[in-house]
Amino acid sequence: GPLMEREMNDQAERDLSRAELVSLPVVVLLLLVVFGGIVAAGLPLAVALVGIASTFLVLYGFSQVTDVSVYAVQVTTMLGLGLAVDYALLMVTRFREELAAGAGDAVEAAVRRTTATAGRTVLVSGLTVSAGLAGLLVFPDPFLRGIGMAGAVVVAIDMVAALTLLPALLRLFGHRIRPARRDAREGRVFARAARLVGRRPVVVLVLLTAALAVLAAPAAGLRLSGGDARSLPESSASRRLYEQVRDNFGAQYAADPITVLARPAPGTANSAAETASFRDALTRIPGALDVTGRQAADGTAVFTVRVDLPKGPAADGAPAQRAVREIRDLRAAHPGLDVRVTGPAARLVDYHAMLRERLPYAAAVIVLATLALLFAFTGSVLLPLKAVVSNVLAVGAALGVVVWLFQDGHFGQGLGAVDATAPVLIAAIAFGLSMDYEVFLLSRIGEEWRAGNDARGAVARGLQRSGRVVTGAALLLVVVFAAFTTGGFSPVRQIGLGLALAIVLDATVVRMLAVPAAMTLLGRAAWWAPGPLRRAHARYGLAEGGAPADVPAHVADEMRAADREPVRAGTPS
Repeated sequence: GPLMEREMNDQAERDLSRAELVSLPVVVLLLLVVFGGIVAAGLPLAVALVGIASTFLVLYGFSQVTDVSVYAVQVTTMLGLGLAVDYALLMVTRFREELAAGAGDAVEAAVRRTTATAGRTVLVSGLTVSAGLAGLLVFPDPFLRGIGMAGAVVVAIDMVAALTLLPALLRLFGHRIRPARRDAREGRVFARAARLVGRRPVVVLVLLTAALAVLAAPAAGLRLSGGDARSLPESSASRRLYEQVRDNFGAQYAADPITVLARPAPGTANSAAETASFRDALTRIPGALDVTGRQAADGTAVFTVRVDLPKGPAADGAPAQRAVREIRDLRAAHPGLDVRVTGPAARLVDYHAMLRERLPYAAAVIVLATLALLFAFTGSVLLPLKAVVSNVLAVGAALGVVVWLFQDGHFGQGLGAVDATAPVLIAAIAFGLSMDYEVFLLSRIGEEWRAGNDARGAVARGLQRSGRVVTGAALLLVVVFAAFTTGGFSPVRQIGLGLALAIVLDATVVRMLAVPAAMTLLGRAAWWAPGPLRRAHARYGLAEGGAPADVPAHVADEMRAADREPVRAGTPS
């Protein structure tokens, strides 16, 4: 009711403030540790603050034309803050490396090179995250569409800030940033891991796939719920009232019942006998405990149906959903009535139907857009396919853990179901975010590949050079998302935890182990593309500014060995 909705909004606002207070100091501390200097650490933070302010402006703009829930504010805020820091970290890290390389006007040259390399990576990353969010626009649900639109705008703002504001700040303050240390030992842990994985790539891939599949297994038993007072903290008035009514009178009286509207069908006469017959049929619905109703003079009748519910399931749980379907099936036996069903259980039944209808289209939008963007970035057919498969495994594992913790009661409360919107949002957002690290990693592997390393050496060197930034960026995102699990509103806790888990799994198991194993196994075929696609990429791909005019000799030799002609460089950097 209105009291519960108000409490949910108030709780969401308190959780948002708490998450920001928890995450920002930790983010600042981590940036100081990563960069070892106030100026270098301050630039990502400045971009993040601009991103947060812009996020609120975007949400304010949306609120002028449509309803924006506090729930959506939380999701877009965590996304905006995390990506702003992520992109700025990548740019500043590359800037320090270019400073260390030093040429001419060191700062200006470093800014130009950073924009041409890391800037392109940020562009592709932003587009892939937006592609994940674009999948939400396929759903007719206003809430999912709202988050999809607002989230895509927020990602675009973070991306533009990293590509415009940050280079300007680097030109102003770059002379006060220390160049990266040229230490041969830097990242050697990552290089050693890549070499170890490369010795037994098949074994590593089989073991990792099995482990991720085990983590994902609980997701097979996923149950959805529209949410009730149990989503609130135990101290809230709505939850205390809900539990008192449930414990004393039964769960069926603790929430809204199924509401049925029955009126004469168009072109039929008002029939009191048919309405009475329909009411009798309602009382025979399996599990129906109480059927009450009123009828107006024009024949329109409204009935409320309460279904016998065990203590555990919510009012929109499986028993109530079966009752909704049974009631809708009564239409065939009563053609003289126009029957409509509403209430929490009916809304969830309709939500399930919407997911079954639109989910394949949403998945197609996300996957096809991701494949196209990664092909434009790499010029490879196999690398995008590998990225999609590994992302699906990581996201599935994260969803499995969320189900195990929240639905099955291993996180202090067994809700018996997961919030209906959480899996969709976790999958769409995490899929896009996971591509961040794929793009970061492939950019460096591509550089080493063009520099003359063989397939295994390019993977090891690329991981050595990108491992620290991928780990740092992932850690910052995890801090932001994990901060939202400290609140009291269960749906946002589920999303925050699911995204944090997806990032942890992706940045460790997938990027540090599975990707090197897969690329070592593929060898030179990792960069293969059919002739027509190769020529299209050479002409239209997202080639790095300042790339060499031709592919390196060792790549040309391998191309000829594969019966292909060398093309101009267009692989990632």
